[in-house]
Amino acid sequence: MLKHVVMWRFLDSSEKAKDVQKAKDMLLALPTKIPMIQGLEVGINEIPGDRASDLVLYSVFNSRHELKMYQEHPAHVELAGFLKNVVSEARAVDFED
Repeated sequence: MLKHVVMWRFLDSSEKAKDVQKAKDMLLALPTKIPMIQGLEVGINEIPGDRASDLVLYSVFNSRHELKMYQEHPAHVELAGFLKNVVSEARAVDFED
């Protein structure tokens, strides 16, 4: 199994909380659209700090190939397009257990 973890920091704006919630909602909708997702959790940070991100994704795939298929899926591409406009930083880690 391949674990895919992504953390985002959102741009500071009057719409930040709304953007974070929209991203969370879009992420949570992905498993109904993308069958390669074996598991998915999304969390909004509750303890702000200099090292903190605003939103985290933890997802599970059977293989690197399925992760690539997920990343190319139109629903993911739509999400990435939204995030590109509201995120200041993103970090990802992919690992096998």
